[in-house]
Amino acid sequence: MSTSPPHVLVGSCTTSMSRIPRKSFCKWGHPRTLSTVEESTGACKTCHAVWRSRHRAEAKEKSKEWRVLNPERSKMVCLKWRESHPELIMLSNARKNAKERKVPYSLTLADIVIPDRCPVFGTPFVFTKNTGKQSPQGPSLDRIIPELGYVPGNVWVISWRANKLKGDASLHELSVLVKRNIALLVWGVLLFAP
Repeated sequence: MSTSPPHVLVGSCTTSMSRIPRKSFCKWGHPRTLSTVEESTGACKTCHAVWRSRHRAEAKEKSKEWRVLNPERSKMVCLKWRESHPELIMLSNARKNAKERKVPYSLTLADIVIPDRCPVFGTPFVFTKNTGKQSPQGPSLDRIIPELGYVPGNVWVISWRANKLKGDASLHELSVLVKRNIALLVWGVLLFAP
């Protein structure tokens, strides 16, 4: 009989034969069986990581097979992961973009901070749910001075819409657009005033 409290599951790692808390067991990667209410067998996270490093090709092949057999579930798992790790996605995209544009890159995960609101428009960020499409109010990594590249202090997170506008238009074009829209608004108000 185990000496741990009944609500704490304890298991034995089949590789190291050590008794460890149930929460240390890998969540998805390896088969495990529950032999009783309080004990289980399988590989602990550490042993599983060692196994994966030694059998990387085999593990990759099994993962590929699972994705082929479960395409819908695989897509949902991928989308959920992307939703819960926006900073990692931005970091990965920044690395790829820096390579394509041949600009410097030296960001770390700590350099990407997502605020609650877009600093340009002041609107709250909207994160898409399981669609895989970018929302105009979603967060986007922007280079303040594009020529300096993706380096700490030269990036900030703004809305995708603000980033798109900033990327497509010059300051002069934006000022002309604002002036013309104000003029059209005033003209429309005067034209349709009672």
